[in-house]
Amino acid sequence: MAGQGATMRALRLAAFGSWRDLRLVSVPIPEPDAERGVLVRVQAAAVNPVDLKTCAGRPADPGLADRLPLTPGYDVAGEIVRDAGEGDLAVGTRVCGMVGFPSAPGGFAEYVLARPDEVVAIPAGVGDAEAAALPLVGLTAWQALFEHGGLSASETVLVTGGAGGVGQQLIQLAHAAGARVVATASARNAGLCAALGADRVVDYTSESLTAVDERIDLVVNTVTAVDDVLAMPGVGDHTRRVTLVSLPGDADALRDFFGSRPLVHPDATVLAHLLDRVARGALRSRVVVEAPLGQAERALALVDAGHAGGKALLRPAD
Repeated sequence: MAGQGATMRALRLAAFGSWRDLRLVSVPIPEPDAERGVLVRVQAAAVNPVDLKTCAGRPADPGLADRLPLTPGYDVAGEIVRDAGEGDLAVGTRVCGMVGFPSAPGGFAEYVLARPDEVVAIPAGVGDAEAAALPLVGLTAWQALFEHGGLSASETVLVTGGAGGVGQQLIQLAHAAGARVVATASARNAGLCAALGADRVVDYTSESLTAVDERIDLVVNTVTAVDDVLAMPGVGDHTRRVTLVSLPGDADALRDFFGSRPLVHPDATVLAHLLDRVARGALRSRVVVEAPLGQAERALALVDAGHAGGKALLRPAD
């Protein structure tokens, strides 16, 4: 790595607007400090909806408005090149993690700082793309199902938006836990959801969830248009509810039904467990596009359009 004063390429946002306002610029490589002591050379960075919301002025941490200009991006995979902290991972270790969430993004760059507890070693046999695609969606799904949802084997969970990045993880993790999975998806993604472990797929373009008459123990919601959840015969006082998206201001009944929206948090132990599953072929993330920083619009536009059916990645090293 170059010495002090060296520069790197990064996608920079000068003012909130949209992802189209991101500019590829040369900025100083960040210096590790007491809090964020690990410097990672980024090999792959995942584009998540939260990154586009940040560009649009709706960041997970409103305080980011005071930190412009900024570089978005939380999910990264790469190699530790400096460690000024007290982490257990040596320089040269391949790592991945959800870094800086929600207050200090920076993954859409050639280098990014991380706290030692935000990154974990990537197992042998797991590529950078697979690793970068996992942290935010994997941790969000795990925490929704088990920490907030209390899912147990033999229960039935409804996953709305099963073909999305988080939805795919929800289906796989719930299926592996021994739960029955009902998922919503379009007809073109029904096969994908079934292959991931969904026992029943409801085509939201032609079917209503009100036709699902089985008992639903847990609802994990990843979309905004879910009014018919309230009218499902199998949903009642016994049903536990988690929403991972903000609901429209005029959807009072839905917001009352779901309550507060939990925010994902870093968890190195869980992330290492999920990576082990990836290494064993028991968990996967579907990557649909990989683009260098200079062609970032390929990945950003795909996420912005929705219904990508998988993860979009940036490759800063390319």
